[in-house]
Amino acid sequence: MAGLRGLPRLRALFANWMKRTSIEIDSGCIYISGAVEFDDRPGPVRDALASSVKTWLAAMHRAVVLAKKEGHLRADADEQQMTFEIHGLILALHYEARFLKTPGSVDRALAGFERIVSERQPAPGTAAAG
Repeated sequence: MAGLRGLPRLRALFANWMKRTSIEIDSGCIYISGAVEFDDRPGPVRDALASSVKTWLAAMHRAVVLAKKEGHLRADADEQQMTFEIHGLILALHYEARFLKTPGSVDRALAGFERIVSERQPAPGTAAAG
């Protein structure tokens, strides 16, 4: 992703996360399994799992902030809300695809991401950066 900025970087991060998630649909996700197993058990395993997830979320948040700064998103776009919603898509995808075996889950997650982004893009011909 070196050299990618703004919305292309955000899209690349999500695409990579989706790629990883697609692999985990068949094998299971250490982060989701770990969250269930260690959510109420303090210690180094929980700390390592949480740290890894927080690193992903921080990278996603930085990409959203940069996309906003570069005018790819409206000035009033809430970066934390976008990051939360994108993360929610990944969690829903794991649940729908792996646990419920719902056909089309990957496509729904991709459509959800596009909705999240498009709802926050500036109208054509308007300035977004603030």
